[in-house]
Amino acid sequence: MRNLDSTTINSTPPTTGRYNYGVMNKMYPKVWSDEKVNFLETPELLEQPKYAARSAIVFWLDKKLYISADKGVEGKYIDEVSTVINRYDKPSFSNRRGFVQEAAKIFK
Repeated sequence: MRNLDSTTINSTPPTTGRYNYGVMNKMYPKVWSDEKVNFLETPELLEQPKYAARSAIVFWLDKKLYISADKGVEGKYIDEVSTVINRYDKPSFSNRRGFVQEAAKIFK
């Protein structure tokens, strides 16, 4: 099993910019309808683990990353997702492929 360093653990895509907070406001109630929050008015909520994790889920849904992920764990599909998450960090792609392929073994 690979060691997870702090970079891997803290790699939740951050929500930044007014547009992204607006996306959170629009999509959040569709997924969590029992909770009313406004990320434009209270962006500091995203500092809390619950909302930080949920912002990653909203990012995943908004960018439709599940389409590439559902194709399989071959490197090209993992790279499709990685490119959307951080296209400028190409050196990390091989590590990401390894992590995903290692994790996929659990489900076999």
